[in-house]
Amino acid sequence: MLHTLGLPALKAEHLMTSAVIAAIPPERAAYRPHPDSRSAFDLAWHIVSAEIKYLDAIAAGVFPHDLRPTPDDVRKPSDVLAWYTERFDPALRRLETTSGDELLRMVDFYGLRTFPAISLLPLILNHTIHIVDSCRHICGQWARRCRLSMVRRMTRAGSLEGLCLGRVHDSRGDETTGRWGESLQSTNI
Repeated sequence: MLHTLGLPALKAEHLMTSAVIAAIPPERAAYRPHPDSRSAFDLAWHIVSAEIKYLDAIAAGVFPHDLRPTPDDVRKPSDVLAWYTERFDPALRRLETTSGDELLRMVDFYGLRTFPAISLLPLILNHTIHIVDSCRHICGQWARRCRLSMVRRMTRAGSLEGLCLGRVHDSRGDETTGRWGESLQSTNI
């Protein structure tokens, strides 16, 4: 299951996540749609640090309960992307070489439950997909364009045959807004 479903899904999502983070306009990295929201930069850091934390936890069989602070040298979206890019392939290689018995080690998930380490894989995939898709609410059209462009490329390559994309809606059920408030209704993506 790991090699036929999990790793291909991780690799595909890594491409989409990287494209969305690369598209964050540096001058708008501090943007937050609401005072209680994370900024685009903070959201990008949350996505990549959580993903690497979970991938490392699956391979190690131990789930760390602490949050990874943003390193001092990570200050721009491009720094987040560089940090993520540098760590993703080694984390993936560790997973590829993790034995079946190691994947079945029980891990403590924040004291709430224990389950096999491999169970963290669908959790982090769902988390990453959810948060990257949330970027469209913060950063609008650029995130949506990146994700749709990547999905189209993967579909043409045969990676996602039969994928059906509907309209993208925000939390109120309205069509998403475009880049920094422009309407997507007339956008040809």
